[in-house]
This record gives sequence, C-alpha cells and structure tokens, in this order.
Amino acid sequence: LAATTGADDLVPHLDAALKTLAAQLGFDELAMPQLAAVQLNGDGITLHLAEPVSQLPAPWTGAGSEWRLAPTHFADPERSEQAAPFPLLVTVGADSEGGLWLVNAEQFGTLSVSGDPDYVTDLARAATAELAVTPWAEDARVECIGVAGEAQPINPARTRHHPEPTHIVDLVTGAIEHAE
Repeated sequence: LAATTGADDLVPHLDAALKTLAAQLGFDELAMPQLAAVQLNGDGITLHLAEPVSQLPAPWTGAGSEWRLAPTHFADPERSEQAAPFPLLVTVGADSEGGLWLVNAEQFGTLSVSGDPDYVTDLARAATAELAVTPWAEDARVECIGVAGEAQPINPARTRHHPEPTHIVDLVTGAIEHAE
C-alpha cells in the first residue's frame, strides 16, 4: 500500500483515522490532543501536536508531539456518525518527498498570511475551496474578508465573502454575544 498510495489518496483514510481516534478517546473519557499539523505520505499519517501527549491508543505509535499511523493499520473509510475532531484541517503544501501537509487552522484562531500578494491570495482561495468541500468541514463556516470571493459559490452554506472588514464586525459581535 505504501508504495502505491499517494498522499492525495490518504485523505479519506485521514478522515476515518481521526474520527476513530476521537471515538476511542471519547469512549475512554480522554480529550483529543491539540493538533497543529498533519503530514500524509507513503509512510502513513503523522500527527504533529501543539502539546505533547504521553499516549494515544493503538495502533498509533510515537511519543510526545509526533504520532504515526501506518498504512497497514488503515481501515476502509466508511461513513461515520462521529463528528470530525478537526473541522478546519486544511492543506498548505507539500514537502520535497511528495508528502502533503495540512494545518489545523482552528488551533491558530485567526490566520494571517503574508508574502507575495498573488501567492497569499492563491493560498486563501485554495484553503477556502478545500474547506467548502472536504468531508470533515461539513459543520464549519468560513468567513473570508477581502479574499477568496471566487470560492464562495462552491458551497455558500459553508463559506461567505465580505469585501470589507466592517461587514463582519456585526457577525463577530453576534457570535460572541450568542456564546455567552
């Protein structure tokens, strides 16, 4: 499997693996780890945690802030009633060996990206489009301010575009008041 599976082919396995992990930890009344990033490659799924943990349930192997699930332990992806534990997991690039990297945008809160304006816009558009269709983001809502308006029609129920930041002030204020 490792020799024939590309990083893109691992996305359904990632969804199933994270949902299974959430179910296992929930059953044991343990919290999900603080996920910073995920690396997908022929060696499987590697979780990079923001805070080290002493243990994850088998078949996860590793220690501290880095845990791996080998392709030999992948189950067939199937529809699960388990909520996705990291709904804002989004692709940010690939490494030199062809591994796909995803970051947990939820871990970082508001994301600001700087650099060449064209690349920044492209990354925002790609991330928004991915969150509009990826299975684990089905309950996510993405509010884009000044970027990625082209991606909104892909799934208007998940994504909204605001040309100016003033339009979102009421939305944020309402969300804060609702949470209290």
